[in-house]
Amino acid sequence: MYHLMYHLRSQGIVAQDCVKVLIDEDNDDGTSKKSLYFGKCVAFLQDSEGKQFVVLQWFTRHEDNGFDMISKVPSFKLAPEGHTKSYSTLPLDAILNGAVMVPGGGRFWALLSPREQKLYTNHFQ
Repeated sequence: MYHLMYHLRSQGIVAQDCVKVLIDEDNDDGTSKKSLYFGKCVAFLQDSEGKQFVVLQWFTRHEDNGFDMISKVPSFKLAPEGHTKSYSTLPLDAILNGAVMVPGGGRFWALLSPREQKLYTNHFQ
């Protein structure tokens, strides 16, 4: 059974449900590391065995070092809709928590708590 996302409305404006996900990635030396990514929820799915998944459209980092030099806030662009690499299906338990992505200036700005800011900063050191 497949369930498409519904968009909540906030003050009459369609809102985008966004999340932070933690994914295991392989290093060149055979070890793995956990990496933090941001995505816009497109759909939630459930297979015939009851396993649940989320379909995400990825946000891509705008800055190589992770943060805008002036605001010290991470900014992103939404991956192009027409490219298959812009989307992934992940197990629901990959979601760390929700993400507040504020649009502005042709980008999306991730608002992070101090703890999240520290965790995200660690990925670029």
